[in-house]
Amino acid sequence: MVLAQIDTVSVGFRSISIHEGLSQGMVTWIMQDRYGFMWFATKDGLNRYDGYSFKVYRHDPSDSTSVRNSFITSITEDRRGRLWVGTSTGLDLFDQERESFTHFPCTDGDPLPTGPSKVFNGCGCQEISEDLAGNIWVATNQGLNRLALPRSGIPDAAAVTITVVISATDWTYASIDRAGVLRGHVKDQYAFAVDTREPDPRVVRIGLDRPDKYISEGQAFSRTNLLVLEDTVRDRIYGVHPYGVVQIDPRTNTATTLREFPEMKVLMMPYRIAVDANGALWLPSQGGRMLRFDPGNGNLASIRTDASDILPILEFVKCTYRDRNGLLWFGTSGYGLLTYDPRVERFHPVPGASVRYMAAARDGQLLLNESNFFFTLYNPSRQRRTFVMDERTVRQRHKVDWYSGSDALAEDRNGILWLNKGGLVAYDRRTGSLQRHAPPATVDGPGDPNATCFPFKLLGDTLWFANQLFQWFHVGSRTFGSYPFPIAPRSDPYSFVQSIHLDARGIFWLGTVSGLLRFDRRTGRWDHYTHDPSDAATLGVNVIFSLADDPAEPDRFLWIGTNGGGLDRLEKATGRVKRFTVNDGLPNDVVYGILDDEDGNLWMSTNKGIACFTPSTGAFRNFDAGDGLQDDEFNRDAYCKLPDGTLCFGGVKGFNFFRPRELVEDSTAHVIRITAIKLSNAEIDHRTPGSPLSVPAHLASGMRIPYSANMITFEFATLEYAAPKEHRYQYKLDGFDPDWVMADRSRAATYTNLDPGTYTFRVRGENRDGIWDPQGTSFMLEVLPPWWRTWWFYTICGIILIGGVLSYIINLERTVRLRSRELAEEKERSDALLRNILPEEVAQELKDTGTAEARHYDQATILFAEIVGLAEAVDRDGARELVDELNTCFKAFDRIIAARGSRRSRPSATPTSAPAACPTRGPHRPPMWCMRRWRCRTSWPGACLRAKPPDCRHSAFGWVSTRGPWWPASSA
Repeated sequence: MVLAQIDTVSVGFRSISIHEGLSQGMVTWIMQDRYGFMWFATKDGLNRYDGYSFKVYRHDPSDSTSVRNSFITSITEDRRGRLWVGTSTGLDLFDQERESFTHFPCTDGDPLPTGPSKVFNGCGCQEISEDLAGNIWVATNQGLNRLALPRSGIPDAAAVTITVVISATDWTYASIDRAGVLRGHVKDQYAFAVDTREPDPRVVRIGLDRPDKYISEGQAFSRTNLLVLEDTVRDRIYGVHPYGVVQIDPRTNTATTLREFPEMKVLMMPYRIAVDANGALWLPSQGGRMLRFDPGNGNLASIRTDASDILPILEFVKCTYRDRNGLLWFGTSGYGLLTYDPRVERFHPVPGASVRYMAAARDGQLLLNESNFFFTLYNPSRQRRTFVMDERTVRQRHKVDWYSGSDALAEDRNGILWLNKGGLVAYDRRTGSLQRHAPPATVDGPGDPNATCFPFKLLGDTLWFANQLFQWFHVGSRTFGSYPFPIAPRSDPYSFVQSIHLDARGIFWLGTVSGLLRFDRRTGRWDHYTHDPSDAATLGVNVIFSLADDPAEPDRFLWIGTNGGGLDRLEKATGRVKRFTVNDGLPNDVVYGILDDEDGNLWMSTNKGIACFTPSTGAFRNFDAGDGLQDDEFNRDAYCKLPDGTLCFGGVKGFNFFRPRELVEDSTAHVIRITAIKLSNAEIDHRTPGSPLSVPAHLASGMRIPYSANMITFEFATLEYAAPKEHRYQYKLDGFDPDWVMADRSRAATYTNLDPGTYTFRVRGENRDGIWDPQGTSFMLEVLPPWWRTWWFYTICGIILIGGVLSYIINLERTVRLRSRELAEEKERSDALLRNILPEEVAQELKDTGTAEARHYDQATILFAEIVGLAEAVDRDGARELVDELNTCFKAFDRIIAARGSRRSRPSATPTSAPAACPTRGPHRPPMWCMRRWRCRTSWPGACLRAKPPDCRHSAFGWVSTRGPWWPASSA
């Protein structure tokens, strides 16, 4: 039997409980799906978690597609992305797209015989696995079942084939490895293996190298209760039974014990076991402990925590799980969830009292000045304190009361520790003796035996320190020396000198509360650099906490950590300063300590974590308590670099030590999902009739919304759970935002009054190491136009417009036709008028050619010939109006004649009768001779010429009388 001491490791956990939205505190199973969401089986529903909020699926008696029972016992995801959900009353299949559950029948009566079955043997589902062929294996309270599924579609009870592989009377546990071999046990009976690749799977017993029974205090417990797990990184198969850990040979299915727990102090009853990135197994137990076992070196550690509210919870852990980012999850029985990020161990946090000073010991250990301790030695390789001397012991053992505390310490080449304890105190660890050395003198006179000697800088055999003088002490000869400061020292609010640095040229640089002092011992020259508010090339502030040469150009630049002024870079030759503050990426402008690493970076402790600065690029990389630091707040003087390159920083809750090259950045992009979409602040439910989404938001690629939905909100989450509230986001709506919008830690984007059109919403986040995902996720959004801007509206308007135009054209054509008919009728009437007043041949000639040849008609009747001035009026006003009036008159005349049953005879168009149409003198002729002559001129000019009477003259109307408007009767 392999027995060994159990180490104790204190780690920090984060708690997630019902106060954060978890439906119930009893968590029986944990799983992460392909989309990155975490799923938790609880006693009151199935929970989905995105790092910020929970969505809970419970049984609803009124909904047959809800989960069959709210007591969820197990979960697994098949290769199609469907969730198989085990409950206390049977198996369900959850379709994530439809968010509906399909139920499968089971029986809880007498165990069914092996072979084909219509129902599952046992309704209490403990573990669910999928083999390489896509079959589902379900371990229940009555054995092991295989479910053969159809190749496509959503299976139901009638479409599946169930085979009972193991029939039992007690709980069965089983899981499948990557090779397709299923291993587990029937409680208190036997451990088994089943090769699921075989057409007719056989059950093979797993052989143990120890007796099956372990007798303790008169009780027998079976080692055959193996929970089997696979280390996929190292390709190993482990089994855990109540008293230890075994490794299983996959070829022979034999188990070899790796470690057993001593004297039954820990009774293992795990339900699920996680393997971390380092290959260690995290084992819940009933002994009030969480255990971590490293199969590589056999180390077994009991996990503790300094959080008093979490420590009692560790006793109730039921299952453990490691997600894709390496975060460990712990499900408890009644207290919800705990998480732990093993990456914090890169910084090796050591919780404890506030650390006021740190220095490197000769043997690679770390010297600490912790509150209430005289001093402490810590061994980083063994990760434990190797020597602790508290102040009370020192006072009692050495009978001293002349020190008030220790602010500095150092170890010389002889192993003597030097401390600032009311002067200089030497402590010999070999003999345990204390020896006091008081500075002999100060500026004001004789030496004060309790004078502060701070800070220390041990250079060879000389210890440099300061009070009212810049002093040195030779540890070999026990002699003192001093140099006066060029300015009056003051101690407000800190000791006058805060940092002592000696560069490669032998120049001392002193950081004080009154600026920076440069001292050249060879010449005795002092130079003083201070802050000038009007000059940005001077110190940021005058209070200086730390100094360090530039790693690449130590002769040129000096780096300065200030109290509130950030990080300054001094050019030694010119005294000019370049400042770096929070505006440049520094997490805080109080810089306590500065250390350089092997790659030329500067590491700084601040009031807001630790910053890594690369001088060549000016880039900062910042870390806080979420990354594993003892706290965000660190202390001045609590920093040092060990000989192997390990950097150490102390703060208010302990200290950290780490190797910078081990802090490998996580370059992988974390999954980001759109978790919800809201319209007018109401979340869209894809199951609602008429919903713009047909699937949940994280599965949708796009949607259409009406123009009336004038406010849309996208909610999103980076599915990395170590510190979700620290993630930052950027988003952009292509077609609206000209550039990326920095959302910082807000995880929602809202847009209002979007114009109709097609947009692409994009969102990306940073991972836990601050590296932005260049791809992110996208979502197509189409804003439909209002009804008056839709194609169908435009079509209708087009149809109406075209119809209107066509109607107008038709009406116009009808009008034209009507007008043409009227004109034709009018023309016919005009022609009839011509025929009424003119000979037919003259009228036809005038109609056809527009003119008529002048002819002489002796019988022509000349109307209106006696109207004086008519010819001139016609020449002046035009003949058209006169013709229109004549037409009107003749039409009226025709109507009068027609009304009396008479008609006018048509004038002859023959040459013999044409002269009769022309007027001659006589008492019975109407006094309109000139008008008739005009008609003669325009209609039959030849006839008028032949009938030319005497005393006529030619005018626009042809020949007119010169005798006046009336002819006397005697002239006939």
